[in-house]
Amino acid sequence: MNNWVDYGGMDDYIIETTNATYMNETEHTDFYTYGPIVDLFDAYAREIVTRYRNSSTIFAWELANEPLVNSYPGVAASNASAAEITKWVADRSAYIKSLDSQHMVCIGCVACSTSLTRRHG
Repeated sequence: MNNWVDYGGMDDYIIETTNATYMNETEHTDFYTYGPIVDLFDAYAREIVTRYRNSSTIFAWELANEPLVNSYPGVAASNASAAEITKWVADRSAYIKSLDSQHMVCIGCVACSTSLTRRHG
């Protein structure tokens, strides 16, 4: 799932689920915390993981491309805290591992806060 608006991803989930018309930091944070969005992501993950879990071409499942926390300098991509993203990562990782215990799950993090990368980096 891509963090960046240029490629859809998180913002598309938010716009479709909440009827938002303009993305701001608060709405972007909903991707990690708003139940219907989390459920929609899980349904998407279930379709992809169960379809390809037996493929020898899969190295790992990446949860998100560069999920940023509010401490990332100079970028207002999310108002989410490290704790909110860490919970989302832990919950989504456990869910994907319940579908496919043979592949790794990663977060595709860049310049994440210390608390996020120590636990899941």
